Amino acid sequence: MSDTDEADDGKRQHWQVDTSIWGPGPPRGRVIRLIERVRGALGLFSFGSLVILGPLFVFSSILLIYNLVGVNYFGPALLSFWAFVTVGFVLVLEKTGHAKNFEGSDFHLTKERLLALPLAFAMVLAILLFLYFSLAKAPP
Repeated sequence: MSDTDEADDGKRQHWQVDTSIWGPGPPRGRVIRLIERVRGALGLFSFGSLVILGPLFVFSSILLIYNLVGVNYFGPALLSFWAFVTVGFVLVLEKTGHAKNFEGSDFHLTKERLLALPLAFAMVLAILLFLYFSLAKAPP
């Protein structure tokens, strides 16, 4: 006997659906709606968000580092900060599993390539510090 014959013999059973799941959600505030619209607009255009947020990050990092260390160590401190942010970003990508999105690319992240970036920043930092201390005027 097939399943349809059994269903025809007895009372047919139908799925029970709760219609309240399609009702409107709880009301949201004006600020939350505005934030969601801005996030949605920036999320749709990732290039646009890079154009807006990239220079904003660079400018704010310059202001932050300048206020923290002053004129004397501004260059080395700024390079160190950007090196820290870059390496931190790569490590976060690796630890969260998002680095698997780049497995199909020709540029594979190996330990040597991960170490190359901080070493390059460290060499530039060493050269800047050497020039600063060697060319600095002696106090009178």
